Amino acid sequence: MRAQRILAVIPGRQDGQTFIFAHRQVAQLRRLGLDVTTFSLLERTNPRGLLQEARRFRAMVQSWSPDVVHAHYGTVTALFAALLSRRPLVISFRGTDLNPSSEHSSLRGAVSRWMSQGAALFAREIICVSPQLRGRLWWRRNRVHVILDGVDPTEFYPIERDEARRRLGWSIGERIVLFNHGAARAPNKRRDLVEGALALLRERLPEVRLVVMEGEVPGDLVPLYVNAADAVVLASDFEGSPNIVKEAIACAVPVCSVDAGDVSELLAGVSASVVVERSAAAIAAGLEPLLRMPQRSNGPYFAERYSTSAHVARVAEILRVAGAARCARSNATVDNVQQ
Repeated sequence: MRAQRILAVIPGRQDGQTFIFAHRQVAQLRRLGLDVTTFSLLERTNPRGLLQEARRFRAMVQSWSPDVVHAHYGTVTALFAALLSRRPLVISFRGTDLNPSSEHSSLRGAVSRWMSQGAALFAREIICVSPQLRGRLWWRRNRVHVILDGVDPTEFYPIERDEARRRLGWSIGERIVLFNHGAARAPNKRRDLVEGALALLRERLPEVRLVVMEGEVPGDLVPLYVNAADAVVLASDFEGSPNIVKEAIACAVPVCSVDAGDVSELLAGVSASVVVERSAAAIAAGLEPLLRMPQRSNGPYFAERYSTSAHVARVAEILRVAGAARCARSNATVDNVQQ
């Protein structure tokens, strides 16, 4: 009797710095005993490259025979998985795949979101990382499970600020604000607002420095970057459930954020953190008290809410249910052949 097999379709290279959260989830699912293999979708825009990827994907499906396919993003990734496999499909929507985005032209962004909506029609089950994202779906909301991407407490936990800075070689005397721009450097992350806020702050706090992560920071160093900061800032026009906010909460680092995605819910009850209006002046005003008197939040008290253990267990159960019937048929066929 073979175990249920799950094929995780993840955009980008497996050894890259993008979609780290998806690769982390795969590793966590394996620790729970699931048999998961990844397919890295290396091309999403070039038709010739997509054709090559389609051949490679079909060959993997035929040779490995998964019981369920799990697309770790919408747009091209989900539609690719939906159209090229007749296996039960689970889609995880995470933000820019359903939200409006200024990352690309308005036409390309609209086409990408239409692809997400079309792929949803093929899904056996759907996972959205926030209730707000669920509300973006045009249909099949009754198949949606709201499960945020959790934070691994063995990676993200409080480290004394000055110790983290010593490890990174950062100055102890500066007031550091951390901003996660992401590898895509999408305009809707609103770096312009963050830089405008920092310019205003430097008039009163000259020692303030902005540290921007743009996908170049190795995953194992991100917890140090978070712990070394005096505050984390988020200014996005749209979000799903921003991991940087959950990581800051787990590390007891104050957060100044606009109201995007589920940020207000994430920060409920968390001290030394604030949700502000979407303007440079408001962000500067929210950051100033967090930087004048450096402090830590009570975030770790709430961190269990966002721990990977409970959330990944729910994902595992959804995958098991989605592929259970096909796995049972495969085992029955093998059993009949052996008899």
